[in-house]
Amino acid sequence: VPELIAILRDPRREANWNNAAVMLGMLGEPAGVDAVVAFICEPGAGEPSASRAWARGNAVAALGYAAHRGHPGALQYLTEGLDPGSWARRGLRGVPGPRQPEAGEESEGPAELLVERAVVGLALSGRPEARAALEGRLRAPGLSPGQRHVLEVQLAEHGKVAAAGLLRYDGERRGRSDPNPRARPQNQP
Repeated sequence: VPELIAILRDPRREANWNNAAVMLGMLGEPAGVDAVVAFICEPGAGEPSASRAWARGNAVAALGYAAHRGHPGALQYLTEGLDPGSWARRGLRGVPGPRQPEAGEESEGPAELLVERAVVGLALSGRPEARAALEGRLRAPGLSPGQRHVLEVQLAEHGKVAAAGLLRYDGERRGRSDPNPRARPQNQP
């Protein structure tokens, strides 16, 4: 955890920020979660870049792993992140969005893209409280068709995580029937 935190704080390691933030979320240690939240608010000095925006968005989603492991602060952070205004209230330094809208999609600002990543994180958590928050957001007025679609897809993914567990869900998503084949004894098929 200390090494991963050091990577997030080192501007020379920008290429590794995404992986460090995701790994810290997966580990779910309190110090690591705190470092991820700090990184989300201030992902380094200098001109905002697409790679920083991508790392920031994935850091938000990675808090879902910590929430899955029972970290209440991560779950609360993601739930509050469903409100686009929450990102400005957190003192977030603006960056360009991590992806450009495709033809026919609505243009979204950084706050809406971070909401989308919070939705993904809540789905990854598999927690009942996360499902309730996602369903509440789906009932909110003023959602665009794209926002509604993301919520519906992620609610379905949440159901898979809740039913199978995160390890099996990840294995199935990656196309493996056995999510940890190395853990199987050698004499077993």
